[in-house]
Order: sequence, then structure tokens, then C-alpha cells
Amino acid sequence: KPSMIYKARGGVWRRACFAIVSAKVFEIFITVCILLNTIIMAMRYSTMSDGYANFLLVSNYVFAGIFNVELILKMAAYGTNY
Repeated sequence: KPSMIYKARGGVWRRACFAIVSAKVFEIFITVCILLNTIIMAMRYSTMSDGYANFLLVSNYVFAGIFNVELILKMAAYGTNY
């Protein structure tokens, strides 16, 4: 359990971000993304084909995008308390 309990403050945008990031389904989604990203990063090997390497590269960009969206949402929701 978190050591601090946050309350939604601010305008409509901030409250909407808070509702998203505090939802259990959001936490589960991010956790699954972290696990999948870890697995995909471990799938590299020296003699992989160009198509396979391209798949790993695109997957890495997709996960980086997801994690950046998570960061933006959490910064908008929690402000300087995050």
C-alpha cells in the first residue's frame, strides 16, 4: 500500500488524469507492459534475422511510448508530489 494517500485536486484535466492513473486496470496494464518489455529485451541473439531485429526495435519504441504516456499522465495527476 502507498505510504501517502493522494486526493484529486485541480481542474478537470488534472482530475481526469488522476482517475486514469489511480485505476487498478491502469496499474495492471503498466505492470504487464513492463513484464512484456523485459521479455522482449531478452529475446535478442547474435544471428537474428533483419525482420526479427526490426520487430524488437519497433516493440521497444512502442513500449517507450507507453511508458512516456504513463509519466505524462502521472505528472499531470500528481504534480510535484510525484
